[in-house]
Amino acid sequence: MSGSENQTLEIIHYALAEAGFKRCASTKGNIYENTITKSNIDFAIRVHIEDPYFVKKPLILLVDRPDGLPTLLPHIFFEKALCYLDDRGVEFDRYNPRYNVLVMLTALDALLEQLVSDEESLQAELRRELPAYWQRGCSDPVFMAANGDCFIYELFRRSNLDGELVDEIVLADSTVAAKSWRKKRMSTDTTILTGPGFIFDLPHDISIPSKEWPPDSISKLDQWLDQDNAASARHRLLNTLYMCLAKNESCFILFQLHKMLFGGLVSYSTPATKLAIRRSFKATQPGKRGKSKPLLPGAKRISSLISRLDKLEKGSSFLRFSVNDARVSTISNRNSTTEKSLSSLRIVVVGCGTLGGYTASLLCQSGAGSNGGRIELYDSDQLTTENLSRHILGISYVGENKARALEHYISHQSAGDISIQSHKCNLSADQIDSISQNFDLIVDTTGDISFSTSFCHQMHRCDYPTPVVYGWIDAGGLAARTLLDVCNSNRACYGCLKTRSTEGITSERFKLFKAGATLPEWRPRPCGLGGYMPFSSQAPATAAGLILNQCLDWVNGSPSPHFRHISLDARVCETKDADIRPLLDCPCCRIE
Repeated sequence: MSGSENQTLEIIHYALAEAGFKRCASTKGNIYENTITKSNIDFAIRVHIEDPYFVKKPLILLVDRPDGLPTLLPHIFFEKALCYLDDRGVEFDRYNPRYNVLVMLTALDALLEQLVSDEESLQAELRRELPAYWQRGCSDPVFMAANGDCFIYELFRRSNLDGELVDEIVLADSTVAAKSWRKKRMSTDTTILTGPGFIFDLPHDISIPSKEWPPDSISKLDQWLDQDNAASARHRLLNTLYMCLAKNESCFILFQLHKMLFGGLVSYSTPATKLAIRRSFKATQPGKRGKSKPLLPGAKRISSLISRLDKLEKGSSFLRFSVNDARVSTISNRNSTTEKSLSSLRIVVVGCGTLGGYTASLLCQSGAGSNGGRIELYDSDQLTTENLSRHILGISYVGENKARALEHYISHQSAGDISIQSHKCNLSADQIDSISQNFDLIVDTTGDISFSTSFCHQMHRCDYPTPVVYGWIDAGGLAARTLLDVCNSNRACYGCLKTRSTEGITSERFKLFKAGATLPEWRPRPCGLGGYMPFSSQAPATAAGLILNQCLDWVNGSPSPHFRHISLDARVCETKDADIRPLLDCPCCRIE
């Protein structure tokens, strides 16, 4: 142990001692104990300092559970470990150990105060943390990829990147959707078990019992849901289970509470249980006179039947699972800072080169192509090995059309099925009228000044102009720019970014390079191959992010500023984002 580490531990020792902690002489390591009293309840606390620099957060244990507290408490795992601090929500200072101890003890004090709070506050915290206490009955991962209240589940086997076979469950809208998921997850196409699935919304104030929870059987699950505020969910669950029993089907039940998902697999497999099920449902078959008993009896009878079946089942009839929310809508909204995503919109991306590849991928991650929307890609070029240093597509797509390859790449990477279509051609001027009538937004990532200018010219003269986001890499890869062009908005169009002298010479409206700056050099190549400007992937990645934000701001009703700029090099001028006015003599948007 180094001298600085010893010195740090000594500071930690004195800081803990000042707070009443004593070092345990009978154990090895840096372990401290103290009894902290809150509301006349004594908490025996043990602190394990494993890392003096707090890169690894100290482990705090509850040595003995105090009397007078509920059996189930929030933020206590394995009966002892206290989850007192969110690792990602705090920064420890390597060079200030006393501060680190203060942060730790302050968080501990707040947690203990919470544990002795009123019942309503404890219940609210338990509900917020519910999935953490819904311990896994099985280690197989479960993914919710369905959008409806009724779905199918499939338990299948897949190969991970280490070549190991692992089991996985997908909850999908249909067998076709489940097959698509299995393909994306490198499945061996071996479906082990399948059946119907159902989702149930729980009331926001449902009570969490302090004992015998979480439930390990259907009868105990039924007992938990036997609350006045959960009556609707319970009755629907019992009726659903009854129908599945009548068909001798296993089923997956999924609960949703405050957008959190948790659930389990219901299955009765022992011979005694199956015999009891067959006998129970003989009465539902039509008799000789064509009469039959009601198919759905009351909740009390179904509950009694489930209780009998649970007693006959030697193992558990209910396997609890943690559930990963893989719905496209959830994924696209998770990190969104805006109210609306790009879902349900009809979007066209023109150009699938380096910038178009990053852009299309980001747009789809933000919801494009989902929830009834669609995204279409246009490009006639093929991907070559020379594109690989900057393009989002890799070696497996070399030789393929860029638009088609990008469609395949995005479809394969998306958690769910999205509506995406590629066109192995460039968008032509005679298609603008049709495109503008059938799409909500057009994104031009060609970086081709001639095309973009002509496109802008035609859009301003069509009957139903559509908003266009132009995005491009400028200054030889040293700047990224975007422009939102909404026709008839009294804002500059793409053509307004160039000024024209009386002699017809064009120049940048907003100066790119500072005076005396060394300009990037164009690299010529043999005829037919075309030259290029060398720059790193920083430029297209930055420009794509700029385009995405422009699109999100537009759909959320905050399009300003319409013109945006990011400098990536000290040689480039810092142009301010602005809502720039159109040029009076712009031939692109000026219509005589």
